[in-house]
Amino acid sequence: MVAALLIVLSTLAACGPEQHNLPKDIDRQALLAHWRDYQGQEVIVSGLVVFGEGAIMYLPRRPELPIRDGPDQTEAMFVIPSISMEQNPGKLELDYLKYPGDGVVARLRGRFVGAATRTFGHQNCCRFRLEVSQVLSLRTASAADR
Repeated sequence: MVAALLIVLSTLAACGPEQHNLPKDIDRQALLAHWRDYQGQEVIVSGLVVFGEGAIMYLPRRPELPIRDGPDQTEAMFVIPSISMEQNPGKLELDYLKYPGDGVVARLRGRFVGAATRTFGHQNCCRFRLEVSQVLSLRTASAADR
């Protein structure tokens, strides 16, 4: 019994506090279709983040369309860094905060908020907002990501 407990504790310690407490990854289509279910919750979502008058991640508007990023096929989610991420960023957060002009493909952890109308972002461009607390993965966007 003691040996089993030690194995569990050592496994949790090896994962680090950020890994074993992560919320479930949410598919962008599921997030768009069932956004009320995730209201105010911490989620993990992956996709292309483009930078301009703020950062935006696109969500596919209709399930029958392929998951392609761009304003013609999508809803937009305004992506902002949390105060804690800005004040105490790790390496990936620092890279993300550099706001590369061509965008990045990122896996982001943060608090999700949605609305029935466009209320978030520059000139109310978005129905959804993600306040990012952690960048879990990051790579430069390629032409195939657009």
